Amino acid sequence: MRAKVRFVLIVSKIMNILVTGANGQVGRTLREVSRGSSDRYLFSDVSQVGDFETLYLDVTNADALEIVCESEMVDFIVNCAAFPDVAMAEDDHVMADLINREGPANVAKVAARRKIPLIHISSCFVFSGESGLPAREDQSPSPWGVYGVTKFAGEVAVRSSKCRFLILRTGWLYSPYGRNPLTDLLKFCSMHRSVKMSYDRVGTPTSAFTVCRFIVDLIGSRDFSRFGNSERGVDGIYNLTDEGIASWYDFARSAVSLYGLPVDVVPALWDESHLRERVPVYSVLDKALVKRDFGITLPHWRESLSDCVRKIKEEGPEGERNKTNAL
Repeated sequence: MRAKVRFVLIVSKIMNILVTGANGQVGRTLREVSRGSSDRYLFSDVSQVGDFETLYLDVTNADALEIVCESEMVDFIVNCAAFPDVAMAEDDHVMADLINREGPANVAKVAARRKIPLIHISSCFVFSGESGLPAREDQSPSPWGVYGVTKFAGEVAVRSSKCRFLILRTGWLYSPYGRNPLTDLLKFCSMHRSVKMSYDRVGTPTSAFTVCRFIVDLIGSRDFSRFGNSERGVDGIYNLTDEGIASWYDFARSAVSLYGLPVDVVPALWDESHLRERVPVYSVLDKALVKRDFGITLPHWRESLSDCVRKIKEEGPEGERNKTNAL
């Protein structure tokens, strides 16, 4: 069941929409969701995946961004480019900062100069989760680890650029594409008879389809009134995940059951589980603001997971073939 969106479609000229990091899981999902759009989506990345048409573009190269926006007459940017590996970010501070902070800074500066709107994807990791309550948009960030610090730095760069922006904070993202919590989990569980999964780390598993449908519907509506602008003092930050709360144990049990894997999923404390990537204890975001301002109904994570697993069973996971520097 997809998110119900009540945007009003406004007939207008075709827009040229640049998507950065287009071969990561959000970008790949955006390729699929945007197929029915009347707008022209231009997908860019530093890597090539399969036969997908991809314009080479490195977001850390400000001059290249300017050239592409000029030559393609870009009207809108969706920045999906990111350093996606939380554990690796701890070992490679420089690259994480380059992609998660400097990349968005470059994109936002170009958007400001050309006066075009920008949607930037951020993370629930800008919060440590120590409060044990769903984080709101107006809550002071307390970033988790190098990944969270660099993602928040990217937000700050976007907000200070004077471009028109919408920052979407999401988390526990999965899809049929590339390496992500779901595809990694199914691969791991397929090789074991019993796995230990954490019941003491919770969040909201979120399908990339939920995020991408929101983006495509919003762009199609042409209603950018909720976008932020530092000159006007409008925030423009929204939390966007599926509904509900789950532990990694809950997520794993549901995923292997839906996929039909004969594996015993055993509840365990984080340090005793098969999970190695350290994450906040509580990674839940409050979605009241996005539901109110955009009039949307978000699907429950179990519904989205069922749809995604069904798609993987029908088409097969892409796994390692899609490793990129994008979400």
